[in-house]
Amino acid sequence: MNVKITHKHKCKRIATAKMDKGRDWWVGKLTEPVKEYPLETHCLHLKTQVKDVVFLCNKGDFAQLQLLGRVVTGQLNEEWIDSMLKIIINPQ
Repeated sequence: MNVKITHKHKCKRIATAKMDKGRDWWVGKLTEPVKEYPLETHCLHLKTQVKDVVFLCNKGDFAQLQLLGRVVTGQLNEEWIDSMLKIIINPQ
């Protein structure tokens, strides 16, 4: 598999998801800042049957990812999220 790495990073694995065979998802905390992306504090490593991907992230990204996951699992729905965004963006 050809993978192009555009920005190398150094991290320490802090959490791993239990996945099916062929998948390995884990979160790392950056041990050194990535010069081009100073706001990123963590990384999300996703290995699937199709591709290996690493995302540089921060806590805000994980909060949004958690909300999206709740929509997919049926814990929240898109209408609720939209209504909350309207309140946050246009408080009355």
